[in-house]
Amino acid sequence: MNKTYAIRKLSDQAAWKDLESRLFPYGGSIKPLKALLAILYKHGARTVVIEDNYVDKDYQDEFSAFYSRAFRVYPQRCTRLHFFAEDIPENTSVLDLVKSRDQYLGFVVLRPTDLQKIGRTILRPFIRHPHAEFVCCKARFSAHIVGESFIIDAMPFIQQDTQVGACAQASLWMLARYMSQRFGYREFLPGEINHLAKSTRALGRPLPAEWGLDLGQMLDALAGMGYSAVVYARQNIEQCSVHIDKIFPVDPAAPQDQQWRQKHMQQTAKLADITYRYVESGLPVILCTANHALVAIGHVYDYAVTARLAIERIPAFIVNNDAEGPYERIPIGSNNPDELSFLRINEIVVVVPPEVTLRGEEAEAMASEHIH
Repeated sequence: MNKTYAIRKLSDQAAWKDLESRLFPYGGSIKPLKALLAILYKHGARTVVIEDNYVDKDYQDEFSAFYSRAFRVYPQRCTRLHFFAEDIPENTSVLDLVKSRDQYLGFVVLRPTDLQKIGRTILRPFIRHPHAEFVCCKARFSAHIVGESFIIDAMPFIQQDTQVGACAQASLWMLARYMSQRFGYREFLPGEINHLAKSTRALGRPLPAEWGLDLGQMLDALAGMGYSAVVYARQNIEQCSVHIDKIFPVDPAAPQDQQWRQKHMQQTAKLADITYRYVESGLPVILCTANHALVAIGHVYDYAVTARLAIERIPAFIVNNDAEGPYERIPIGSNNPDELSFLRINEIVVVVPPEVTLRGEEAEAMASEHIH
């Protein structure tokens, strides 16, 4: 089965609507797809190159692990969409796309499945304010179109497929694919991650993976991948980021419910402070709520805030959230109880290269001691 390419302009709203009609899944969450299209629209994407019959190694792994054994027949090939920020005539030869190499915005792989179609995605982040928005965790990736290489600096994204992986597996895949590209470690495929996570404590059937992973299984997967992981839990960070205590104190004379709110805010500030420290070093951090996992990859910075601590100038983190899309924002605090914010983060999982032996706070304390 040979690859085919089609060049389509995205010059007006009708063209974008036509693209949407081609992309939307038959079911499942369409939020990430809408988020991707919004990023591309803001980037000024003008052309999409549709690469059909594409062999994607991550989907091939998912196909081998689950879809090839299903009661219905699933295709083995994907569609890959390449986006460019300039008008390319539809009659252009694919061989001539190399002339638009510097206008390349990245690609999205579409799984040929009924649900959660967004597979491996490498897309340039959209930064509206370069002095206030920082995607710290980016690696250099390349895509090949008829033998020509197109380079993109990005954080990889994938949507859980609910069969081979849920949100935790998606977060582990994004982190591992970044680490492999940025630091030279081996790649791990979705089925491998699921197997490593459940090889010690399956807690039910390995596949389909609709129930996701607990924190222990995530740590098992990371250990199996050879990574060194450090967990910071909300209830066990009393001795971490102690400089936060003075800025977010807990009044022992206050009523019990007020003390609880003060303590919760103090713990939230500490978790955010720790996350900021690692993300600034180019190390993604997995954020865990009671029922979800996402990956912090950058932050917003507000220079106008009068702050006593650096974390007070960080109103939000930039995250890859498989349920919402890439390069989303998660605020540290929120007055909306339904909004996902750091107030709902229970644990953060920091992953560092195996040769790193110091925790971030230890390295910071040593640096402060020598500077002073």
